[in-house]
Amino acid sequence: MLPGPLLQRSPAILAVDDSVADIRLLREALQERSVKADLLVAENAVQGYDALGRRGRWQQCPPIELILLDLNLPVISGYEFLRVIGEDEAWARIPLVVVTSSRAANDRYRCARLGACAFVTKPATYSGYLGLADHVKLALAAGDVAHVGW
Repeated sequence: MLPGPLLQRSPAILAVDDSVADIRLLREALQERSVKADLLVAENAVQGYDALGRRGRWQQCPPIELILLDLNLPVISGYEFLRVIGEDEAWARIPLVVVTSSRAANDRYRCARLGACAFVTKPATYSGYLGLADHVKLALAAGDVAHVGW
């Protein structure tokens, strides 16, 4: 007997952000825009590393296809998270978009040097989160995070 069709799992997005309010807005916007992806939330860099390594509570999570990273994290900064991601061959292949409150050109440049595909200033309104969700949806559908006009 032949096995049945393979179950299609939704792609996973890992949001590394300690702001409960920002995560809530992101989750609602992704749902409203019908983004077909599981949103995994890591409140700090250590949880982000565990999610990427599928350790602990993250063992059963689907493969992560996109990382959304805040720079202002407790204990380990977003910059350090980016640096560590870039040093791991498998993790470095996962597209990473920095979503942060910073508007500074030097932050944008530093993140690009560390391997970020895009740098987005955190939306100040829900409509801004809807726009972010539209970009995420387009990036996942196209399989090309770097060229969706962030």
